[in-house]
Amino acid sequence: MAEMGILVIHGTGHKDESFAEPVRRHVTRQARALGIRPDRVAWQSVHWANILKHSRNEYLSRARLDNALDFLPLREFIVSAFGDSAAYRPVDTQRHGYDPAADTYALIHQKVREAVTALHGALESEDKPLMILAHSLGGHIMSNYFWDLHKTPDAEKQPSNRFQRLDTLRAFITFGCSIPIFTFAKKTPVPITLPEGALWENYYDPADVLGYPLRAINQAFADTVSRDFSIVVGGPLTKWNPLSHNEYWTDADQTEPIAHHIHAILNGPDA
Repeated sequence: MAEMGILVIHGTGHKDESFAEPVRRHVTRQARALGIRPDRVAWQSVHWANILKHSRNEYLSRARLDNALDFLPLREFIVSAFGDSAAYRPVDTQRHGYDPAADTYALIHQKVREAVTALHGALESEDKPLMILAHSLGGHIMSNYFWDLHKTPDAEKQPSNRFQRLDTLRAFITFGCSIPIFTFAKKTPVPITLPEGALWENYYDPADVLGYPLRAINQAFADTVSRDFSIVVGGPLTKWNPLSHNEYWTDADQTEPIAHHIHAILNGPDA
């Protein structure tokens, strides 16, 4: 039986259901080198790209058909990044004409809820430690999900166990994270309150225009985020430009620290 769970959520762009397999494979190999058997860790991914995939692809197809457009790969990158971010926002469920099928915020959070429930089922315990790996917009999604989970006044909507409430979170790892972009509308942005003993580490590549330091937002974030790590990810064609945004998943600068956190969670920080 696994002794801890890892939840992986992707960010913007075209992702298939196997998106988490590369990071799982790399981290598992590095954790094994540290003496961690693979069966001690249960993995679960949050795949939400299909919610927005159809409308995004439909627009790009029509635009290419009727117009001359240059830099198509870059345009796809931008449309996915900004389109997904614009679509993911809370809406007033009480407004006239509210359509649950079009509520992207709620639909994505339902995907998160289902994944957390599945991971809890694999662990068969509400007390097993949890690690969250969140890329890009996924960091903002998990921050909002955590906030909503703990700030809702409706006790009936609270999950029935500690694991599903994310109370056993030990490490929140964000990479290529775009949270700062979403804080500008608030005079005083407030970060989530992590469970006691949990850490939040953030990784970004200076060439990644969608990934940012978090501690610079304000003092509250500086007090909450343990550290911002500047790393270089990708190969010769990607590490020096915005394409680095999709290269964190298998880069050793990103995956080796994750393996060391797994070792510390399972064996103790001094092991």
